[in-house]
Amino acid sequence: GAAILLGRLWDAFSDPIFGRFSDQTSTRFGRRRPFILGAAIPYGLTFFLLWLVPDTTPAVKFIYVVFFFLFHTTASTAYSVPYTALTPELAKTYDERTSLNAYRMFFSILGGLIAGAVPAFIVQMIGNESRGYAVMGLLFGLFIMTSPIIVFFFTKESREKHLSKKKLFEALKDVIQNKPFVYAVFMFFFTWTGVNVVSATIIYFATYVMGREEEIGILIGVLFLSSIVFLPVWVKISGKLEKRRAYQAGMLELICCLLFITFFGDVLNDIWLYITIIITGFGVSAAHILPFSILPDAVEYDRVISGEKREGMYYGLSTFFQKLGTSLMLFIVGVTLEISGYIPNVQQEPHVIFTIRMLFGVFPAALFLTGIILMIPYPIDRNFQKNMFKGEEKDHEAG
Repeated sequence: GAAILLGRLWDAFSDPIFGRFSDQTSTRFGRRRPFILGAAIPYGLTFFLLWLVPDTTPAVKFIYVVFFFLFHTTASTAYSVPYTALTPELAKTYDERTSLNAYRMFFSILGGLIAGAVPAFIVQMIGNESRGYAVMGLLFGLFIMTSPIIVFFFTKESREKHLSKKKLFEALKDVIQNKPFVYAVFMFFFTWTGVNVVSATIIYFATYVMGREEEIGILIGVLFLSSIVFLPVWVKISGKLEKRRAYQAGMLELICCLLFITFFGDVLNDIWLYITIIITGFGVSAAHILPFSILPDAVEYDRVISGEKREGMYYGLSTFFQKLGTSLMLFIVGVTLEISGYIPNVQQEPHVIFTIRMLFGVFPAALFLTGIILMIPYPIDRNFQKNMFKGEEKDHEAG
């Protein structure tokens, strides 16, 4: 546990650092793609090695896990931050960014479902737990290596001549003064914290509140598969509405569904429960696609007003807040359950059931509501962006 905690802390705080490094890199392959390619082998190899912990003393095991987990999270950051920072360059327009992130979220959600289901299948097929997880680590490690290589060879990035020259803390000061980004990043923080709280507590809710422990895999599968199906719908909706309005509508729908399941999920029959889960997937889909399509617009705003391209630092800060929020809220969930008197694998007391209901539904609903409120003053829409680019063109002509 301590080894994982150390790794996660380093993982979060290293995001802005690697983002800044990529902003100040200039090669014929671009700024981001060299990091992506360089991370490929260590990213996959360290994942595999984490499943080959030697059978030795606890102290040696601890050192082994800390070393390779820190190495793995570093490689992960070196890949993921430059990868996400490519978004504004790959998708230039307001609506293109929504479409691009729909494809990204399709593979992200699908990959999450596969990662949740396949390891147990491999272990069962091998018949030996330690050997099974080693095989799983090898297969997943090879897949992890392949993904960055594909990104490197199948994307193009122009060579940036005007690199950011400001020092880190000067650049961070500019970030704080970028009001659209501040609204967007905190919306992102509360939305993804809420999504992760739901993901972490759905097992407790399904087991102890609804009494459907044997259906947990099916419930989660239906929820996230339906969210995949609804991704193109949100692309259409955000094309008709402004992104922030689409986001607010999606989060409001998700809040209503969560609260309905929280207080009535245990009395619904199978048909109505799964219908409700599918409808909830509509809101979950919005939570996956829209925050990621709103962020690049706020990052683009900085480029227009400052003249510097600092996408790496911006996306590094975004992932920092995402990881920090997830770790913090999951800690709060664990502590709250412990204080309530939760005991695993036994029938829970009424006050524990009440606590689980609050954690699963009311708590994330409050987080999503905060995201909705943060989008009220968010200024960037289609007209704002068009005027922003017109102003930039006039500046170039004047220059």
